Amino acid sequence: MLPWRMGEKPARVTNYLFSRLFHCDPPDYWQAKEEIMPERRKSKRRSISYYMRVIDASANQMIGHLADITLQGLKIDSQKPLQVNKEYRLRIYTTADVADKDYIEFSACARWCEPDTLEPGIYEIGFEIVRILHHDSEIVQHIVDKYSIRENSFNF
Repeated sequence: MLPWRMGEKPARVTNYLFSRLFHCDPPDYWQAKEEIMPERRKSKRRSISYYMRVIDASANQMIGHLADITLQGLKIDSQKPLQVNKEYRLRIYTTADVADKDYIEFSACARWCEPDTLEPGIYEIGFEIVRILHHDSEIVQHIVDKYSIRENSFNF
């Protein structure tokens, strides 16, 4: 599996790809990107190995697929960008091995939306969970426990 799906920071992947393509270090402003945008997450991202659809429950339309999730937020891969700082009612369809119901619904605010640097036409969208039922948060934890990918170390 590729490093950007294993929790690598985009700047590190970009630096690595640049150095492999051009056989030199990337410009200083690329390397400084991680220092400018410090990590603010309270819990470590957990990439998901299972293909789970994410639905905008208000419009009843699929908006993307789950890429990673924690109890505080999630990231999806989408074919279209979404408005940032807007609250969405999201639905994730679950399986019997993690939940006693077909789906969970919760409110989440889109915090960022960026084009995927490696897959043209795909957008990565980060959400902060703002309202979720206690039982549904337990199901989120079951999803993390069951489908999250273990961290691997990459030496670039």
